[in-house]
Amino acid sequence: MSSITINIKKVFLLLTLIFLSFNTLNAQNSMIKIEGGTFKMGSKDNAIAADNDEQNEHDVTVKSFEISKYEVTV
Repeated sequence: MSSITINIKKVFLLLTLIFLSFNTLNAQNSMIKIEGGTFKMGSKDNAIAADNDEQNEHDVTVKSFEISKYEVTV
């Protein structure tokens, strides 16, 4: 019977490099652009369902950005 010695650090490093190279190659194809804009956030003064800690309704402006079209879990 022979035994196999596995260096966990080397295996982890190799898997990490494979994962990073795969994600780097696919990153350009998996990102989508979300156009920026302005929207209303918060609740109106007379909103029945509004909690006390919610601000009054106000404008929020968001710059354009890119986000992955795939869910990321860790």
